[in-house]
Amino acid sequence: MSLNYLFGPVSLPCAENDLGSLRQAGNCLVFNAEEDADVRVAMGDSSADVCARFPPGWSADFVVLCAPFSAVPPCLLSAPVVRVALVSDCRACWHAYRRLLPAFHLVLADPDTADSLRAAGISHVRPACLPAHFSRQARAPQGKAEPAPSTQDPRDIDVLCVDPQSTAWHSDRHEWLWRLARLAQRWRVHVKPGVPADAYRKLLRRARIFVCGPDAAGSAAALDAAAAGALVFQAHDGRRLPPCFRDRHECVSYHPEELESLVEHYLDDPQELQRLAEAGQAQALAFDFQKSWSDIVHQVELDWPALREKANADGTPPLLARSLLARSLLAFRADRCEDPFLLADLDRALAGARDGHDRNTDQALLRIALGAVVGRKAQGKSHAAAAAEVAAEHFRQVLEDDPKCVLAGLNLAEAFHAAGQKLCAIEAGRRTLEVLS
Repeated sequence: MSLNYLFGPVSLPCAENDLGSLRQAGNCLVFNAEEDADVRVAMGDSSADVCARFPPGWSADFVVLCAPFSAVPPCLLSAPVVRVALVSDCRACWHAYRRLLPAFHLVLADPDTADSLRAAGISHVRPACLPAHFSRQARAPQGKAEPAPSTQDPRDIDVLCVDPQSTAWHSDRHEWLWRLARLAQRWRVHVKPGVPADAYRKLLRRARIFVCGPDAAGSAAALDAAAAGALVFQAHDGRRLPPCFRDRHECVSYHPEELESLVEHYLDDPQELQRLAEAGQAQALAFDFQKSWSDIVHQVELDWPALREKANADGTPPLLARSLLARSLLAFRADRCEDPFLLADLDRALAGARDGHDRNTDQALLRIALGAVVGRKAQGKSHAAAAAEVAAEHFRQVLEDDPKCVLAGLNLAEAFHAAGQKLCAIEAGRRTLEVLS
């Protein structure tokens, strides 16, 4: 069996690096919102619009959607085919994904993320060794390949811990951060969450040791660090790296209480550090996304009858409230809102729920999402204060129906503050605290 599938959103350089032979065979088409992919799919397109752009005689058996989903057109989230999600480190968008991923028929995630999703009741997740859905070379500016770093390059950061996915770290990192702080008394330690892509690449090239923390991102960051020539430290119970990375051969696995002593041991023995770093770099650079992905596609083909049956039983995906709330949460996490139709879709769904067309839709949540997105899209713009007043009216309507809605009360206080109405913000905050008490 040979299945056809749509894969994206992904840039053309990434597709050429990672999916070249599959695209040449005609089974895989990549999509994005630009004009340079096999298929252009924009946010406002319908399923019919997308199908009309396929080559003559070609149809998609399934669609592969890569996280983050903030740039994925809604028509693909409800496409009447088997839907497959690629997810890596869903901490930053956890509440969006737990609503959205049940609409997929198969979820592929790094092992740690897969465990978290299963614990949340998402049973159709499968662990997969996919550090990223694009290659390291394709991440260079304008898609130009960067020369591979050497482990012998000058490196002015002894210990590095950065997370390109998240701007905040969990409270269970406190003890771990103290351990790194003690190392900083002797060594050059750099710890920072949420770094931009360009700065992230440069930092990896400067690091001697890269430490994955207890709630670190998935395997993408660890594999990138190894490819950049840093020696990767991963928690003993973590699975940031593929199985071909062995403890004390291509990486170092550590228990929390031995982190400091192990780091100092390798920093005091630069020859051993370089030996392990070179071995890890060789494994990382040899990682073949295309082969790994081909193996996954083969497994999908073996499981196809069950997946097809699940898709047929799914009927029309429950896109409305669940998907709209997920899209709203993703809009808050994105640097800029890439979903220009979100406000109109929220307004339309709210009108349908109000008129009784969809009695299962939570009107209060939709209205809160609508008000919050209005404020988010105007953030930092000249009309932000006016937009905050519009948002406040939505929250006020929710409180008229349910005066004890804490979520609406909190958002109302923030909207008043953004609108410059500080006394009203204080009063709204006071009322919300009274409800909580």
